[in-house]
Amino acid sequence: MNSKYLRQVPLLIGGLSVGYLIMTTDASAATYYVAKDGDTLSNIASDANESISQLAADNNLTTSSQLQTGQKILISTNTNNRTTQKSSRSTATSGTSSDVQAALTALGDQVGNTLYNGQCYGLTAWYVDQLNGPALMGSGHEYAQNIGDDYDWTAYGWTVIKYPSVDQIHPGDVICWEAGGSLSPGIYGHTGVVKSIDSNGNMTTYEQNAEGGQVTQQYNRTYNQTKIKSVIHKNGSADSTNSTNSTNTTNPNADLSTSDAQAKEWIAQRESGGSYTATNGQYYGRYQLNRTYLNGNLSANNQEVTANKYVLNRYGSWKAAQQFWKVNGWY
Repeated sequence: MNSKYLRQVPLLIGGLSVGYLIMTTDASAATYYVAKDGDTLSNIASDANESISQLAADNNLTTSSQLQTGQKILISTNTNNRTTQKSSRSTATSGTSSDVQAALTALGDQVGNTLYNGQCYGLTAWYVDQLNGPALMGSGHEYAQNIGDDYDWTAYGWTVIKYPSVDQIHPGDVICWEAGGSLSPGIYGHTGVVKSIDSNGNMTTYEQNAEGGQVTQQYNRTYNQTKIKSVIHKNGSADSTNSTNSTNTTNPNADLSTSDAQAKEWIAQRESGGSYTATNGQYYGRYQLNRTYLNGNLSANNQEVTANKYVLNRYGSWKAAQQFWKVNGWY
């Protein structure tokens, strides 16, 4: 952050000075406030020059939510002219933005539902898809503890932090626990998404295939409960992912709606079990495309791009292709 935009002023909450705020007009930087005893959303919203309804929505809360001491509150930075603030005890994370908040809200709406294959990996894959990250499902990788190592996250604008400290974990981060702990007694490890975390490492997470079974559930976790191998943080603003190119070769799924992305994955699982190397005569790959369509390029990326073109031209959308498949058993 450019230091010319910084100045310090005392923060008053309930008439008491509790520290200093960093004030910035840089709309791309996320800012967190760590709640103290007696804080309310109303007070924080007032000091941040933000509406209480916006503050509640940004943090997946209601306007009447009671805050816990140490709870991290994201102060929205969507408007350049809005003053944003944080306590000197909190940690700012560059790049957490409104698209991450939207993805967290969408994930919260899935509580009680099964995402993709019902495994913990499926939930993280679904969430990453909402943020146009690498395609985890069907990639051939299956160890949740290795998600931070198995993909080129940098190419998609994410940052991997190995064995993070408490202050390096933030709302919206993918979290990967090592195998062998209380949360991951098997060999695969475990993964989920951080909804909130306080300065003591008390977290609220979204997970699947945990105590609540193979559906999305919200859990309370602690930093030391099981060793955290990595957290993966989405960088950049929402605007950076709003491409209109339907043949985006960096991330071919970038322009798909949530329902189309889910329909696409549904078809892939039925056509090939999600495998990019599945073969059935003249049909090949994850979407069982005619080899002539692939023009000799059998790469995963070309399969994704070609499948998108095929479906767009033939059906108009993956959702329509899914409906056709349900009736005919093919698409």
